[in-house]
Amino acid sequence: MNEGSTKRRVLIVDDNPQDREMVRLALRSDRTRRYELVEAENGEKGLQTFRQADKPFDLIILDWRLPDMNGVQFVEHLQGSHRIPPVPVVLLTSSEIPQESSDPLQHGIQEFFLKSMVTSELLSHVANNAMERHRLLVRTIASEIEAEEARNRADAANRAKSHFLATMSHELRNPLTAILGMTELLQEDPKPEDRQQMLEMIAENGRHLHELLNDILDLAKIEAGRITIELEEANVGDIAASLCNLLRYRAADEGLSLRLEIKTPVPHMNTDPIRIRQILLNLIGNAIKFNNQGEILVTIDLEKSDETKQVVIDVIDTGIGIPPDRLTTIFEPFVQVAEDIRRRQPGVGLGLPISREIAILLGGELTVESEFGVGSRFRLILPVNETEGISPQPIKPADLPVEQADWRSFRILVAEDTPANQFLIRRMLERTHAKLFFVPNGEDAVNEVRTAHELGLDYQLILMDMQMPVMDGYTAVQKIRETDQQTPIVAITASAMAGDRQRCEEAGCNEYVSKPFDRSELISKIGARLFPSPHPRND
Repeated sequence: MNEGSTKRRVLIVDDNPQDREMVRLALRSDRTRRYELVEAENGEKGLQTFRQADKPFDLIILDWRLPDMNGVQFVEHLQGSHRIPPVPVVLLTSSEIPQESSDPLQHGIQEFFLKSMVTSELLSHVANNAMERHRLLVRTIASEIEAEEARNRADAANRAKSHFLATMSHELRNPLTAILGMTELLQEDPKPEDRQQMLEMIAENGRHLHELLNDILDLAKIEAGRITIELEEANVGDIAASLCNLLRYRAADEGLSLRLEIKTPVPHMNTDPIRIRQILLNLIGNAIKFNNQGEILVTIDLEKSDETKQVVIDVIDTGIGIPPDRLTTIFEPFVQVAEDIRRRQPGVGLGLPISREIAILLGGELTVESEFGVGSRFRLILPVNETEGISPQPIKPADLPVEQADWRSFRILVAEDTPANQFLIRRMLERTHAKLFFVPNGEDAVNEVRTAHELGLDYQLILMDMQMPVMDGYTAVQKIRETDQQTPIVAITASAMAGDRQRCEEAGCNEYVSKPFDRSELISKIGARLFPSPHPRND
């Protein structure tokens, strides 16, 4: 469609019928453009016509002096809170605009000139220029708004980063203070009863640090879209029962009762039991943390429809509740119910956002209902994918008491550069009576494996730290696998991001242990490789 075939809708606002007629004739004499003209005899009528129009206007031609307002006042009403009018405005006047009046161009009017100068050619030219300038101005303002929004987002990100760092500093320094302080006191040879209490405090604060790091890693994985779900047969009722038994003592210490009610038997389903346990641990743990008295009730029900089944788990408490203005943000990272609660209760506010994202990944949802000062109900809904006909998996050798087996004939090479971790591994494995040999880097590990083989003293297992000086564990494992495909290699790494396990396996490792690890986990992973079939007891 060419330019001339497109009609322009123009609103003419002027109290003088002759002047309106003059403008109308000038526009209709334009041979390059067709116009649809609408007229109004005063400012109020013009504003009403513009606002109630069923089709938008392309241009307003406005008289400076109207019976009820002047041109600038009209434009101010027209644009409201916006920076410019929604359409271009051309101002006509019978005489010069008084000097005491504000400059019309400063109010978003695109052009103004004397009525005595109006001709078809001039008015068409002015209209074209006004519309083009208005388009450019709209584009400029949009760019400025976009830039301002980008700055605001950057400022918000910086504030969130600063808040994150401040929160992390607080949450890391508290347990570190306890660990380092208790360690210093232990070096002063305290009383036996104090020593045991200090050791328990060190362990408790160490576990808190571990949980905090896991939460941070989970959040990072979620934001990167790399968190993984590992499906297997599980029963949600069994998971909840086990967890309630574990947390019932913690609730009792706070003067609370913790009760589980399974309303409908729940079938075995194909899901991720570790992630479900993580969600429930967070929900019940929060209920204990933010509840001063009363009861925590966990209910499980099976809802059925013609096509679907879903498990509904409610965690109901009689605690402090959540203010209405916080219900929309409670699932955002680093948010707690209120700042005074943050000061009284430890935590960084990562549990709920992580739990909600995990619920979504499992095909379900996590919601909340709450009344401030009365209590809260968190509801976890999970789809049921039944596993009828699937036999439970047999217990793996690693689940058996491998420590009671005979390890004395095993030679284990440990490649670890940190003296503290060398000491820790030595003490953790000393009860097995296996023969341990230590090297501080990957290059020494490669040389030691080759030398031992030449002497007929092959190692039965290699523990390989993956981040070491001189030669890292990945390179060392690849070089060992060039000549030795049989010896089990267990990777030990402080990395715990998505893909780390796969990278270790691709290098040639058989097993993977993430720091920090405990004694039972380390022995279980090693034992599964040393005893691939049920092993005899060492009576």
